[in-house]
Amino acid sequence: MRKILMLVAVVAMSIIPAGAALAADGTVSVIHGVPDLEVDIYVNGDLTFEGVNFGDTVTDVVLPEGDYEVEIYAAGADPSADDPALASTVTLPGGANASIVAH
Repeated sequence: MRKILMLVAVVAMSIIPAGAALAADGTVSVIHGVPDLEVDIYVNGDLTFEGVNFGDTVTDVVLPEGDYEVEIYAAGADPSADDPALASTVTLPGGANASIVAH
């Protein structure tokens, strides 16, 4: 598979206001902003979002705090044979409201 060089990930974390109690879980939104590219998103090696198209947004995914390996492949690619278009580790703090944006 041809590596997609224009794909960039921006991870924006917003921690809940000071003084508020931190929960062990955080909330994640995933936004796909690469035109003309349908993708499959793997989290910690598992296919988590399949057939995500430009402009799609997945919201309110609740996950425990921790580190996550995120890999983005062209839709239908074989992760055991193809390189990901993007691979990154993201850290989700407890109580965070995070957005992962690929553009």
